[in-house]
Amino acid sequence: MEPTPRLLAAALSAALLAACGRADEKANETLVEKAIEASSGQHAKVDLADGQQTVTIETEDGTYVATSGDDVRLPDTFPADVRLPDDGRLITAMSLGDAVSVSQRSPRAAALVFAEFRQAQAALGWVEAGVLEQAPIYVAGFTKDQRRMEANVVAEADGGTTLAVTVQPRAD
Repeated sequence: MEPTPRLLAAALSAALLAACGRADEKANETLVEKAIEASSGQHAKVDLADGQQTVTIETEDGTYVATSGDDVRLPDTFPADVRLPDDGRLITAMSLGDAVSVSQRSPRAAALVFAEFRQAQAALGWVEAGVLEQAPIYVAGFTKDQRRMEANVVAEADGGTTLAVTVQPRAD
């Protein structure tokens, strides 16, 4: 998923404004919507509820939906043939058209999460296209059918790991 710079600026604005507090959620939602619309020129819908922030923007490429918070729900469009670590907590989910990205936090060490992730994808038929292991960052690319997947694993200072996965149609 490769959002436009304006979409990235809008999403960043939304995240920053959403973090400003929850005293009046409806007022915060309106402020975030106006900030996104001003920076992107696109209509936005913001939902700040249950400790999560969801931003929906209609774009030329389709509907962009980004959710962040604790224990975010896996998007319905997330492929069933991609296995995420069982001990991870989903912290972000984004989709735009046929592309979907998620991030999750695991309490385990990055090298273990990376090795397990690679093994699980191979068992599900994904073909590894490239790997970079340069602690504290590990990256793997995969292909399957007409799709590509990229996984980024980052070791965190507390010994845990952040895993970011993007699956999208393969560019020819």
